[in-house]
Amino acid sequence: KTSLMIQLRDSLKLSRESGRVPRTVWFNPWMHQSDETPVLGLLHETADQLGQLGKQRVKEALVNIGRAMAAEVQVPVIGLRVGRVLDEVAEGLYERRTQQAQMRKNFESVLDAAGRKDGRLVFLIDDLDRCRPRTALRLLEALHLFLDFENCIFVLGLDREPIEAAVAAEYGVLGLRAESFLDKIIQLP
Repeated sequence: KTSLMIQLRDSLKLSRESGRVPRTVWFNPWMHQSDETPVLGLLHETADQLGQLGKQRVKEALVNIGRAMAAEVQVPVIGLRVGRVLDEVAEGLYERRTQQAQMRKNFESVLDAAGRKDGRLVFLIDDLDRCRPRTALRLLEALHLFLDFENCIFVLGLDREPIEAAVAAEYGVLGLRAESFLDKIIQLP
């Protein structure tokens, strides 16, 4: 899988000289397994590989995406009255919902800064099947929900069996078939 994806990436890079061709981003999600939100690792890699990480707009978008995807709102409780704690929790939840509502706009900001409007971006995501099951699922869920943008193509190098086992373990109680989960994300196996 990896060798084929490297050949595809190199072929795309070589054809760049002939005109307007896709820019590529290589992402190894297993290197970002400790991240709470692996899609942030993908966006950081995008900005870094395409020379955009220093731009303030990208940094602000990534910070906002991180806030929107935060697992929980943490409020210090030592020395505070209960009413004040509840106010701070409510304010934190409002802030998070506001960020979530603008998440797509923030994703688009990162992708636009990376050159999406100038041509296609091809994301080569390798070894997803080597990730911990939860990491693999979080990345797939983000790809399915947030990254269906115009001019973006995602090539996933993965073995279906470990991913289907992760889906079955996570969603099996809901009666979701692992194959149908992947079929909704992967358009061309």
